[in-house]
Amino acid sequence: MSDYGVTDKGFQMRRLDEIYTDICKRFKDEVGVDPSENPQSVMNVLFTIFADAPAELWEAYAAAYQQLFPNTACGVALDNVMQVGGVSRIGQAKTKYFISCTGQEGTVIPVGALIQSSSRPQRTFQAVSASIISSANWRKLAIRPIESIAGTFTFDFGVSRNATSGEVGTYAESSSVTKKMTVSSYDDAYSQMLAAVQSFDALVKFGIAVSDETDDQGEHSIVLTASGAADSFSATLCKYITVTEVTSNIQFESAEYGSYVLADGVITQIVTTVDGWTACTNDIAPIKGRLTQTDAEARTSYTNRVASRGTGTVASIVSLLYSDVDGVTFAAGYENYNDTTDAAGRPPHSIEIVVQGGSDEDVANIIWKNKAGGIRAYGKHYAYAIDINGNRQYLEFTRVNDVYLLLSVTVTSSGGLDDDYAARIKSLLMEEILSAGTTIRLQTFIRPIMESVSGVDYVEIRGLLSEKPDIEGVADNSMLTGIVPVEINQQPVLSMSGIRVVKA
Repeated sequence: MSDYGVTDKGFQMRRLDEIYTDICKRFKDEVGVDPSENPQSVMNVLFTIFADAPAELWEAYAAAYQQLFPNTACGVALDNVMQVGGVSRIGQAKTKYFISCTGQEGTVIPVGALIQSSSRPQRTFQAVSASIISSANWRKLAIRPIESIAGTFTFDFGVSRNATSGEVGTYAESSSVTKKMTVSSYDDAYSQMLAAVQSFDALVKFGIAVSDETDDQGEHSIVLTASGAADSFSATLCKYITVTEVTSNIQFESAEYGSYVLADGVITQIVTTVDGWTACTNDIAPIKGRLTQTDAEARTSYTNRVASRGTGTVASIVSLLYSDVDGVTFAAGYENYNDTTDAAGRPPHSIEIVVQGGSDEDVANIIWKNKAGGIRAYGKHYAYAIDINGNRQYLEFTRVNDVYLLLSVTVTSSGGLDDDYAARIKSLLMEEILSAGTTIRLQTFIRPIMESVSGVDYVEIRGLLSEKPDIEGVADNSMLTGIVPVEINQQPVLSMSGIRVVKA
């Protein structure tokens, strides 16, 4: 076997100095003159030039060889190598939010309708599809009697759960109340309807609160509010009921690819004017997007996913969540194979799957179909999988939880700072992409500040994870320097109120 090229030790490349030396040796053997002894000679210059071309070819050969293997391939070549193993690079995805949209019954929000954050106007979101604010899909519903109501009539009101997971108690998924009423006036009708709805036992089981509310014009409405932000219900209304206002959860996605997680209650600005659409807000955790995997991320993902092709293992479940569930941006798994509960609270002979993104149903089905028989799926979240017989199976797993990253930034300047330096620094930090379960290195935040904010000589950053988004009252000496540890089931989130910027 040759000493160069593909050898039993891998690829051995002939370098420029070796090629040049060989050329000079061959010339000396044939002619009796060694050009290398006189660096200024014409022959030496020519041989140096002659050596350049094959040296470049050897570099190309070496690069091509490296592109054959997942650990060293880059770009498109890495994609091609991964395909051999049946794995694709995880591509870019937009962040998806279910936005609470309030308006008149039947209002159509067209596909592409835009909303934006009140705190960060540059962050916009667009409706994924044409959707309707409707009593067929409500989390909050305001009703009252029709204006012309009088005499004797039959009051019918029904509620059906739209959600397929998160069942509470044991009850029918649909319930209704029917009551014959005789009324003398509109006010009398309103009072009787309110009493009938308040006494509707099924609403308690569904977790729906009933209240009597008054609008700015002094008009009363019977308001039904779901206890869970993500809950969705459908109402069956008789002809004697009118809907005054509806809040429906409608899916929007970020205008750009990537993970754009904002604090609750800040996506409140309607950009695309639609008659009947009066308000919007975000109070449901998003399905986080991502940028296309880097080569380094793709290599790690390839190794994990190919190595986990077996069934009934935690590794195979994690691999399938990445490959088969739309929207999954992070997944990890843990196993307790002992006969006692472990330090993390996992029961004996159980697995815990930690997931970010993807629908509850899709995640549950992957876990159910691929976990070993007799092994409990443990977690702090639950949903229902569908077994081979079409029956729903209760299943637990753990969702990645949002935690607020509080940052205290102290800048030093000898030449003065612009008046808006603090706001600019906050905006720069809000653009940082934070990953679930990944330790935060605070020094990485310094570079964009130094590059983008004029007059800054030195930056010191302290950080802390908190359940609260506001840094007010948090002392610097209680915060960390250097790194901020992040648990595997934590997703750090930044908010404007969680960033403090001061000048030393």
